[in-house]
Amino acid sequence: MEDTDIKMQQVLSDSLDAKLSIVTKLIKIAIDKGFKLSSLNVISLDLIDKLRELNRLRNGFSHTGAMSEEQAKKFILKYQADVLSVLQSCRDLRLVKLIKYKKSEGKITEIRCEVFNGHSMNRKYEKFSLAKEDLDKCTDYLEPNTILVNINNHIFSISPFFHFKPTVSGHQTKLCCYKKKKGETPNQKFIYEVIGDALEMDLDSTDFKIVIEDIRNLLPDLSGRSGD
Repeated sequence: MEDTDIKMQQVLSDSLDAKLSIVTKLIKIAIDKGFKLSSLNVISLDLIDKLRELNRLRNGFSHTGAMSEEQAKKFILKYQADVLSVLQSCRDLRLVKLIKYKKSEGKITEIRCEVFNGHSMNRKYEKFSLAKEDLDKCTDYLEPNTILVNINNHIFSISPFFHFKPTVSGHQTKLCCYKKKKGETPNQKFIYEVIGDALEMDLDSTDFKIVIEDIRNLLPDLSGRSGD
């Protein structure tokens, strides 16, 4: 992606606007170059614009002085239809599966993975049969410490943006979503929110050294690599 101006500091930003800007740029590159990305069936530039506007309104709401209960209700009702419209536009996200590799099963092209469905409290496993060319593309990430995404049987790593936390009992795996980074290398931490729980956890950024370098390598036009 020689023609992108995405910076590493944006990739690891805790700003939703920065994340939306990255997605916008990637979609435009895909459209301009004629790349047939499966994700374009899930998200569009129009949807990104709606999300950006709702984020602007949310930020304005959070920085407004204390509202009465009645004022807050009126504000929420005013934009309720917009929120529901965005959720409706995101309905095809149901076709995107977050998974964690368990093992190969039978043929080398058949893999068994833990599948994360909403806030389900039960572990669920599925078997996926991949084309040889798709398997070759994701082999490096087929290991149990990486959260993957499956779109139409095309598998990609989404580390470090999603990770996981086994429960104490070992009977559940909690998904965790990247929030922000804290500190500087070599003592830098990535902060994650445990989905479904009001908890945070931190992990050493060095645990993700390889995938971070992979992302850097997608951004060859960066003049300085210090923007961590």
